[in-house]
Amino acid sequence: MATPGSALRPSHSTSSAPLLSRHPSLERAYSALTTAWREHILPQQALLDDPSGDAAAKLLRYIPDEELTEGLRRSWAAGGGARGGRGGGGPCVSVRRWDELVEEVEAKANQLRRAGNRGRAAALARGLADAVFAHAYPRLDVEVTKKMNHLLKAPFCVHPKTGRVCVPLDVESIWEFDPDAVPELGPLLSEARAAEAEGGAAKEDVWRATALGPHIAAWETNFLAPLARDCKSALASRAAKDAAEQRRGDISW
Repeated sequence: MATPGSALRPSHSTSSAPLLSRHPSLERAYSALTTAWREHILPQQALLDDPSGDAAAKLLRYIPDEELTEGLRRSWAAGGGARGGRGGGGPCVSVRRWDELVEEVEAKANQLRRAGNRGRAAALARGLADAVFAHAYPRLDVEVTKKMNHLLKAPFCVHPKTGRVCVPLDVESIWEFDPDAVPELGPLLSEARAAEAEGGAAKEDVWRATALGPHIAAWETNFLAPLARDCKSALASRAAKDAAEQRRGDISW
């Protein structure tokens, strides 16, 4: 699922596989996903660091050529792709091994095309893209979305099992977000009671004195304030339009 085309792109490219006949929205998504894939997901999750591990097995399962993937796993198990460039620099192990996988798939796909087997070549190309989408594309929780007894993840609602509070995300620092570090209801209540006892904040603002304070500020800055500006702008534009129409009506008399 990359940009349309009949061949895979070079292994160092952020778009390593064609989207073929996928929906245009997926084409647009892929350009963002491949950047996140190489810069964040592969390095942080170390998906290919252990070639015999579950993460590598799940990733390679998307490549419909067992001979190719098993050959790579044997090579990686023997240390292939584990060293960086000069002085040990360059991309991390998982990124280097992903690039090697793309190169192998590209070579095999070109071989299949020359032999007239375009269908299998396309399946190989699609497998690379499917692996990226499976690991990186945002998904909705179907059960949470369709059942009335589940909480939708609205800002500041509380998860009934963990007690963790759903907080708004700052897209500028999204890769630093840790879901295990969000505030929990129990400690928040203790902090709120302590803030009330100290009397340093109005009752309606007591939550700003807790661990929710930075998240409330981010919600106001990144969502509520822009929303208010947009609403005011829309109202001003509508008022100006109504005034202009009124003036035209007055002149017509």
